[in-house]
Amino acid sequence: MPIVTRAVKKPAEVNGSKAKGAAVVKEKTEAGTTLHQSKSKFYPVKFDNEGIYFLKPNPNDPPLPGVQEYYRLRAECLSKGTLFEDPDFPADETSIHLMPTPCNHSHYKWLRPQEINPNAIFANEGFSRFAVKQGALGDCWLLAAAANLTIFPQLFHRVVPDDNDMIRGGRVGVDYAGIFHFRFWRFGQWYDVVIDDRLPTKDGRLVYIQSSQNEFWSALLEKAYAKLFGTYEALVGGSASEAMEDFTGGVTEMYKMQDAPENLYDIIEHGCNAYAMFACSLKVRPGQKSEDPTPEGLITGHAYSITKAMEVDIKTPKFQGKVKLLRLRNPWGNEAEWNGAWSDQSSEWKFIDEATKQKMGLTFENDGEFWMSFADFKKQFDKIEMCHLTPDCPIVRDSQGRFKWKTSAFEGEWVRGSTAGGCTNFMDTFWRNPQYLIDIAKPEDGQDQSTVIVSLIQKNRRSKRNKGIDCLSIGYVLYKVDPNVVQQQKPLTAEFFRRHCASGNATYINLRENTNRYQVEPGTYVIVPSTFEQNQEGEFMIRVFSETPNNMLENDTPVGVNEPKDIDTEEFKKELVSMEKLFHDVAGEDGEVDWMELKMLLDRAFESDIAKAAEGITKLYTGKQKDQGPVKQEIMLERAYLTDHGFSKDACRSMVAMLDEDGSGKLGFSEFQKLLNDIARWKAIFKEFDFDHNGHLSPFELRSALESVGFTLNNHIINKLMHRYCSKEGQIWFDDFITCAVKIRTMFDIFNAREKNNKNEISFKLEEWISQTIYS
Repeated sequence: MPIVTRAVKKPAEVNGSKAKGAAVVKEKTEAGTTLHQSKSKFYPVKFDNEGIYFLKPNPNDPPLPGVQEYYRLRAECLSKGTLFEDPDFPADETSIHLMPTPCNHSHYKWLRPQEINPNAIFANEGFSRFAVKQGALGDCWLLAAAANLTIFPQLFHRVVPDDNDMIRGGRVGVDYAGIFHFRFWRFGQWYDVVIDDRLPTKDGRLVYIQSSQNEFWSALLEKAYAKLFGTYEALVGGSASEAMEDFTGGVTEMYKMQDAPENLYDIIEHGCNAYAMFACSLKVRPGQKSEDPTPEGLITGHAYSITKAMEVDIKTPKFQGKVKLLRLRNPWGNEAEWNGAWSDQSSEWKFIDEATKQKMGLTFENDGEFWMSFADFKKQFDKIEMCHLTPDCPIVRDSQGRFKWKTSAFEGEWVRGSTAGGCTNFMDTFWRNPQYLIDIAKPEDGQDQSTVIVSLIQKNRRSKRNKGIDCLSIGYVLYKVDPNVVQQQKPLTAEFFRRHCASGNATYINLRENTNRYQVEPGTYVIVPSTFEQNQEGEFMIRVFSETPNNMLENDTPVGVNEPKDIDTEEFKKELVSMEKLFHDVAGEDGEVDWMELKMLLDRAFESDIAKAAEGITKLYTGKQKDQGPVKQEIMLERAYLTDHGFSKDACRSMVAMLDEDGSGKLGFSEFQKLLNDIARWKAIFKEFDFDHNGHLSPFELRSALESVGFTLNNHIINKLMHRYCSKEGQIWFDDFITCAVKIRTMFDIFNAREKNNKNEISFKLEEWISQTIYS
């Protein structure tokens, strides 16, 4: 098995294969494909069926807790006659810096637009001319995306709602509240971000994005985007594709000219026909400054949009044939245009017939839009980023009203010791990563292969930069599979991946998104997203764009209860006899034990196992003190030498509740015998999977151990168990394993007692649910 590499280096081919593709994804659930949304402090946005209009919240509905609602806040300010001041993004240093310190105190003055410019307006000339300049932040990537947005008014007003307060020439009326809102896409959901209109200034000028005139929509958009990620400094460094995605919900691809595919022009042409957004840039060369003009009339460090791709017939005295042309747009919308071949006044145009010129929509104006040949484009530009729009965008239907792309999406997470298996360098754990099935159908046009774009996004990394959290190196591998095999193996095991060649893979990169395009044959594929290293935790979203319909299915274990592994050893039998004797010694005159007596009984019976776990915990605490601050060192040292290690009070209460049929809060001998059999069996299984006999299960062992107990659980449940019961290193100690098994057994018992007709569902009234769960 070749070693997989990451970052800017191309990875070794997995099993010697070359990238071919991925495909359709299916999920069979009653509610359809479900996206597991993280909690957000922003208001979720809904559009109508056409994907155009924002559906305002009903004022009679109760407000969402902890969420700012633009219309409520604006109404409150207008009723009080006050201007809005945003408590969630205050006008101070905490909104500027990732980690504010006395050293980076900036002394900015926060002013409202009318205080900065007496003739302030919200927008000029209907947004079409993008006369905006970058400020002190390194967020030119944000400008590039915003410039693209102005090309499509319908998309622009999804992000910049047209019901924002209009500042007109510095005049504000009684209906102005100093509050604005903007909408952004975040991993499958649109959110409404509310801000006040106070902007950071220095010497009376805007510090960050600013228009060359007196409009303020771009500065307010930047502020809302900064709030989305926590601070202005969180916007330092990025790519246009990231912002284009957040402005549209689309999926992005990036190509460098030096290693672009041979069919790049076809990809661009297809993208133009499907209303994709483009950001094309040329690097600042040695001796140049950003935004310096080149001799050919282009602007360095500047992002251009592609608005059309067309192949035209040309006939000259020296050449006859087809020429591939691109129409580009300088977002400044001025006279700064390409002056080479096929520029506005170049001689090449006289060799094109008038009918073709009309079809091209050819005009010669100082509007920042120009044509150039694809050959010159490859020479002049260094990188192209393109964003494919999703079916919910109102502009992406073809002439028959059909969407250009079909999409599916799924969200998941990599959890230490559970689903963070790492790349194929770690084949023993690679199969533990989430797996997704994708079925690709034959294209309608009769082609043998279909285009599929697979996108893997790691979530919420930019907004955590203030905690020192950067992007992980992420990628994925694709395997073609026999549908009959995946019906029998859920998930596919390590043996499958060892024996089968990959159909394609993605270079592991430490960017927010890893997107690749494939030409695939019809069939079933499995896609396995992962981090490069093992046990790196993070949330992700995976999306598939295809030319044929697709759905997504997670290839995971069905949840259920099976017969536990039979334990019939002399040690097991002796343990049962010993514990039965201990019960009679501890039980009172009533022949029953409550949770306190059960704790004494269990702590004595499993004294050696608990001692081993306690020794491990002590080593864990003491071994890490040197890496901690003084207060944490003191706490850890104190915790390391506690003498009351044993089953927790809550665990013992749960054990009593699990078998307490009469609700007395005590266990009789017959009930204890059932518990005893379970615990003795769980202990034997624990020891079987404690391969190094150190008192804990190592990462990735919990799932197999629970399967031996009789519980088949999927990734989502195992992840939650790891979050609750494992250490930071992914270890499960003996008492925590027993507690975990008790909790699972109790939940299955509650469900099975209520299930009827084998429909895999139950119904509770609120009082019943509280009564059942509070005593468990």
